[in-house]
Amino acid sequence: MTGADPYPEDVSIGADHDDVGQVPDGHDDQAGHHDHDAGDDPPPEGLGTLDATGTAAAPYGGDHVIGDPAAADRVWHQQALSDTCAVVSQGFALEELTGQHHSEAELAQVAHDHGWYVHGGGHGGTPLSCVGNLLGYYGVPTHRDYHANPAELHDALAHGDKCIVAVSAEDIWTHQHGLDTPLSEFPGVPGQHADHAVEVTGIDENDPAHPVVILNDPGTPDGAGERVPMDTFLEAWQASGNFLVTAGPGITSTEVTA
Repeated sequence: MTGADPYPEDVSIGADHDDVGQVPDGHDDQAGHHDHDAGDDPPPEGLGTLDATGTAAAPYGGDHVIGDPAAADRVWHQQALSDTCAVVSQGFALEELTGQHHSEAELAQVAHDHGWYVHGGGHGGTPLSCVGNLLGYYGVPTHRDYHANPAELHDALAHGDKCIVAVSAEDIWTHQHGLDTPLSEFPGVPGQHADHAVEVTGIDENDPAHPVVILNDPGTPDGAGERVPMDTFLEAWQASGNFLVTAGPGITSTEVTA
């Protein structure tokens, strides 16, 4: 999509999937939204520091992979709730950058308490304007770009940054089904809207004519190292206007690009 931004800041990512779990202890069905700067709260004591070396050197399916999906695979887990994809994706990036693990329940509670995440009722999820706030809360600066492009994503991965994008889950997941799959088993209609957040962990360019985007997708049991053809990924990403949050060694202060 081009032109005017089709997804205002109050559109929530993760609101339209069927429930896969229960509300964690301490959660209400709705949360009030508060004006808050992600950097206002100090990080908890004992937080690790950003990895100044960038990506690791471990090979992943050949010599032409941008990013470090092998390291990212180790922090993946499936989301426990239907609408915590952005919360969990931020958790992936946080653990990769700091070496500190934070449970989904903890992260969801922090986001809920600050008005960055609302659970349940078909209207839950994380507003685009709040994706990245959890990283800021734990002391990790981010760059939020509402209209990024593939070159920016490529460069961020090449520099060791962690990348979170908003996509149409239906485009990503429908690609995983074979042509003989009954229509009743498809998750939705592709190309409709952005309703899911994932971490992009790499780009496999071993076959230059058919590059593959590698994801940590919290919404599916096979989401660690999920491989999606570049053209399919770009269609899914376009549903959000190419929304991208990056965090890593090269980002020293929180920034927003409209």
